Amino acid sequence: MALPALRNKRGFTLVEVMISMVVLALGLLGSLVGVKAALDANYGSSLRMEATKVAQEQVEMARNMPYAGLAAIPASQDVYRQIRKDNAKFIVRTETVPTANTAHNMTQLTVNVSWTLKGKNHLYKVQTIVRQDK
Repeated sequence: MALPALRNKRGFTLVEVMISMVVLALGLLGSLVGVKAALDANYGSSLRMEATKVAQEQVEMARNMPYAGLAAIPASQDVYRQIRKDNAKFIVRTETVPTANTAHNMTQLTVNVSWTLKGKNHLYKVQTIVRQDK
């Protein structure tokens, strides 16, 4: 009669092993979902950061050109940047509006950088004043 008691202490049954494998698989699946969400959030941050850089480059380009050349800035252009082996497309729209104070030759420059992520449109907007040097 001591034999069945020894059998139970030798190891795990097949049912116990299967249940532990299912629990482990569910835990790993949950971790995978969390990692995927973190990677997506990081990619979105990279796109936002790159859109900021594109807008800043456009503003600096406008500030470094002669005042008369502001009218020659294209109203819309596509800019492509490589982010994580992916070519991200940014649509840059630039608008120049002379201010009411024409005595100082000032123009309001607006740069809108838009991009699409997971079917949603995003926008980064920069406004500045450009003045003619005397």
